[in-house]
Amino acid sequence: MLKTLLLLIIFAFSPQALSKADCFPNTINADMCKKAKQFVNYMAPQLPMTVNKNMSWYSVASIDTAIVATYRFTYDRVYLEQVYAKNVTSIDIAKKSMKKMASNICTQGKVPKAFISLGGKWVVNYTFSDGELFLRHVVDRCG
Repeated sequence: MLKTLLLLIIFAFSPQALSKADCFPNTINADMCKKAKQFVNYMAPQLPMTVNKNMSWYSVASIDTAIVATYRFTYDRVYLEQVYAKNVTSIDIAKKSMKKMASNICTQGKVPKAFISLGGKWVVNYTFSDGELFLRHVVDRCG
């Protein structure tokens, strides 16, 4: 009896069970894991996509309720540091700009704003041309 009860408790709180519960973080019972996967299935075949001369949208994936977008610069860390040193400015300015750009997802129409408002997350990774991470920013609310 005790063994059966223990097994029930273990299965009830398994990572899979907890993960499923996290897919519905809203009052309308919308499956945000499913919505994230749907977006990825639509977007992934179109990537990589040039954003501008210095950056491309390299990949997209879903992890639970998060859409993880990875953008890749056309340059490496050394180049960025040289440019900012030459202009006598801080790389923190670039990071602030990248965070603002990622947060602009909330202004891109009703669908992205609804996705985040219903518990989805927009996770943006900015990487250098060699794959080194420059910045990760999570948008989990629209202001």
